[in-house]
Amino acid sequence: MRNHPLLFVGLFGFALSAAAALPAPDADDGALNLPPGFRALIVADNLVVGKKTGNTPERLRGLAVAPNGDIYAKLVRG
Repeated sequence: MRNHPLLFVGLFGFALSAAAALPAPDADDGALNLPPGFRALIVADNLVVGKKTGNTPERLRGLAVAPNGDIYAKLVRG
């Protein structure tokens, strides 16, 4: 089997170009006070508007970020 350096370089370049760029943080870091070196951005706002149980709106209990960047939100009930 022959080595194909151009094929390898092409595939490597394609993999780099397909990788998603990181989003730029907010200028004010989402209005948070953060330690030096940390940055923040708002990715969602008002996640539970209109969702109510009885007379009280549902509240978020936690967030998790998957390795691919998907964000999962967990409600207090459920």
